Amino acid sequence: MPPSRDPSTPAPASEEPGSPHPPTAAASSPSTTWSILPSFKTYESGVSLLARSCSRRTWSLGTDVIMKESPYDSPSETPFDEQDIVDFLSSNTNIPVNSIIAEWTDDNATHFIIKEKLPGESLQSLWPTMSWEEKGKIADQVAEMLRELRKLTSDKMERVKEMPFCDQMLFNHLHPHLVGPLENDQQLWAKMVESLKGVIPAPASRTLGRMMPPCQPYTFTHGDLSMGNIIVDKGKVTGIIDWEWSFFAPVWWEYVKFRAGTPRWIDPEWFELLDERMDQHPAAVEFYSKFQSLVSKVESHDPKKIRSGHALIQELMADDEENLGGSSGSNTAEGGTPISTHSGM
Repeated sequence: MPPSRDPSTPAPASEEPGSPHPPTAAASSPSTTWSILPSFKTYESGVSLLARSCSRRTWSLGTDVIMKESPYDSPSETPFDEQDIVDFLSSNTNIPVNSIIAEWTDDNATHFIIKEKLPGESLQSLWPTMSWEEKGKIADQVAEMLRELRKLTSDKMERVKEMPFCDQMLFNHLHPHLVGPLENDQQLWAKMVESLKGVIPAPASRTLGRMMPPCQPYTFTHGDLSMGNIIVDKGKVTGIIDWEWSFFAPVWWEYVKFRAGTPRWIDPEWFELLDERMDQHPAAVEFYSKFQSLVSKVESHDPKKIRSGHALIQELMADDEENLGGSSGSNTAEGGTPISTHSGM
């Protein structure tokens, strides 16, 4: 016999009094959930890719550590001296830098370096949310850090501990390699001329060399002051990262490279704010612009760049004739290579 129900208790809506059918699932309590699938707890990895460029990668390992990997089978790869750079900056400046935890190269010639992560986010990620006043204050802080770097000088162009250095923009865009240490401005210009591959007339090269401003004192230079390398937390610059290309460079190179290497169409506000706070070197900007024009003429297939480079060569050769009293010497390139003067060069 089925169990009896207290007459005072109302029957479920789906069951009339005396009905032989049990209540349907639709009439079950709203808090009841039925499932034939197992329940899994989701896991979110703490490893993520932060940045990539060519063959380099930067990974976030959890909340406090980053790892960078890069090939070490290229003539342009810098020495394993980032720990020396960090120690040098920590001992001589108040610029916050991330300390190195480990560094090694595996059997596949891949270099790994693990560093502490600085608190905050990149200026690039925060920029759209900041007011103009806040942006100006960040530029003030970075400029003050650059003034500290201006005090770090050497009598040679080199990395810390007299190591060779590499700078694609200063020497050769397409085939970068380690050079130095260089002991004087003449050695620097000789290395820069190598980028012209012996096809620029000697008088033009000679004139441009005279335009190069004095480079000493060779000053410690970061070389990449893009917003991605500035770390900010709550309106304060908590560090500048990516010092692996830093070296004692011409005193004007930090400013010139910032102007030449920062894409103004991407970061016009940052370019304007930091540019006006840096030590100005207009003569060096003009010199490097001409040098870059000649390099583009040699390496580019763009007819416009080739014509521009050719016009500059004619201008430089005319200046050389004036300096030599009307005689330009030989119309040959450095190294004695004959040079054509038609506009299609």
